[in-house]
Parts: sequence; C-alpha cells; structure tokens
Amino acid sequence: MKKSKKNKDQFYQFPVSRNNEIIHMSLTFMPSMEKSKAKKKGNLKVVEPELVYEKEIRKVERTYKYPYSTLTVTQPDNLITKDESIMHAIFAIARSTEKAEFSTYSENSILYAVGLGVTELPILILKTNMVELMRAAGLNNNGDDIKFFQDSISRLSDIKFSYRSNGKKPKRQSYKNDFWGDFNLLHVHKPEGSKDIYIYINSVTSRSIRETGYTLVALPERHRLKNDIEKNLHSYFSCFVSRPKSDSAYKKTAPKSYKIDDLIIKIYGIDSITDLSRRDLYNKRQSIIKALTAISNLEGWEIAFYGDKPSNRFIKVKRKPYETKV
Repeated sequence: MKKSKKNKDQFYQFPVSRNNEIIHMSLTFMPSMEKSKAKKKGNLKVVEPELVYEKEIRKVERTYKYPYSTLTVTQPDNLITKDESIMHAIFAIARSTEKAEFSTYSENSILYAVGLGVTELPILILKTNMVELMRAAGLNNNGDDIKFFQDSISRLSDIKFSYRSNGKKPKRQSYKNDFWGDFNLLHVHKPEGSKDIYIYINSVTSRSIRETGYTLVALPERHRLKNDIEKNLHSYFSCFVSRPKSDSAYKKTAPKSYKIDDLIIKIYGIDSITDLSRRDLYNKRQSIIKALTAISNLEGWEIAFYGDKPSNRFIKVKRKPYETKV
C-alpha cells in the first residue's frame, strides 16, 4: 500500500528521535524475518513466563557492564524492528513542547505507581493520539497495523531497567557516579471514552529527549529505508556515529570502522558467525552489504567498503552535516 503524503509529512513534523545512548543500545529489536531463528546465548537469561490476560509472555534478561556502571534489562523476547519504529515515534513527538511537558513526583502521584522515576529528576508526559503516533511510526491506518500498534505499546511498557553504578569517578567528572535505580521504559494511559493517549517516559530518557546525553535518529532517513536490516543498522550507527554540526567539523572527524561479520552478530542477535552454515553466512553478509549500500545513499551518511575477501571485509562510516533541526 502506498503511503499518503500526509503520512510522509509526519516524519518532517517530528523529524528526530532522541534517546539515551546506553538505554537504546541495551534493547534488542529483531528483524521480523529472523525473529524465530534467533539463538539466545551469552549474557542473556530467559526469565520464567508471566501469566498476563491468560497469555504467557516470555521475557529475556541481559546484563551490560560499563566502566562505571552495570545495566540489567528485562524485555519481552518478541520485540521486532517495527516496535522500535513506534518507540522512536514516541520520543520524536515528545520533543515538542506543545505535546509533552515535564512533571515531578511531587506534582504527579502516578509516577510512584508506574516505576518511571529513578531519582527526583522529572519525567516527560506526552499527550498524543493513536493516529498521530502511527503516522510518525510509518504505520498505515488499517486493522492489522492498529492491532500491532496496540500490542506494541503494551510490549514497550513491559521493558524494565536496573541500573547500578560502581561509585567510581569518570575522568571528566568532578563527582563520583553513585546513581542507581530500577525503572520502566514508559507507561501508557488512555482515559475511558477519550481519543487521547498519555505516555509517561522514564526520567533518564526524558532528560536525553529534551536536554543532553542523547543519541539521534533521523526519522525521515529511517522512513526511506525499505527493510528491517537497513533500519536496524541505521539505529545502530545513529547511536555510535556522531553527526557533525558543520562542514568544517565533518572534515576533521575520522570515520569509524566496522567489520561486516561483526555487524552480522549485532543485527541478527547471534554470538558468533561460527553458528551459521556456509549458505546462511553468505546470505547474511549479502544482506548487510545491501543494507549498508542503502544507508550510504541517504544524504546524511558516507560509507566506504574495504577488503578483498568476504571474511575480512569492513567499512568506514561517517555522518554528514545536514539541515534537519535537532
């Protein structure tokens, strides 16, 4: 189905999704065609299913260790790239001061119940509606996408984080990193008889959306990408490849290098390419290369390929300055 011009314009009305870099990259959104093939190994632990509305929801838990902290994430194991598109739409709309405003514990008692504030930092409360969110996420207004949207909001609300610092002081910081807490990604409330949807966004992400410490995902770029592999790679690079603010800064910025086989491990959710058959490895390498080519065709990116053999191929990627206001 061809998307309407109104649908496309929504990406320019809310062009940029900001998210906390550590939180964003701790989540796993599988390409939908590969979801059933994913192997759960390494630092991933399966959590016993919960009985919710008479349906078993299987969750997975991952732990990430950083120089100054440890982050544990518990998420439904059926999150796919389309769920990530909805998450980005929420964060993009929440950047609008007309759509979302800050609230603190003292101002809004519901924050205690939904587990969103990990400190006294305020959270963003977004007032929107299903049509607006679906357009920003690139979904169509049909029965299948409406059902997916409703289920996706529930899945995203079920993501939980546990953050623990180790008390050490980062080099460029004058105080010790003693922050800790347990919190949800978001909470959704729809009043009975109303078309409005209220989305409460955790305080860590809220700060990234409006203030500092964020990764930047350009939704007009994401909208131009055709499949899940392309969108997953775009999100991954958006977290780790900074966008220069000027042409002079771009010229001084060194490109970042990535091995094709390492990108396979990241995007397909596997521990090692040795788990793959020769044919499967070949197909995945080709899919990654095609996705990288698609991203390089976007105005905001520059990707160069290196290596003469499939096993040692790598890329160098830079982000270009562009006019989208962030």
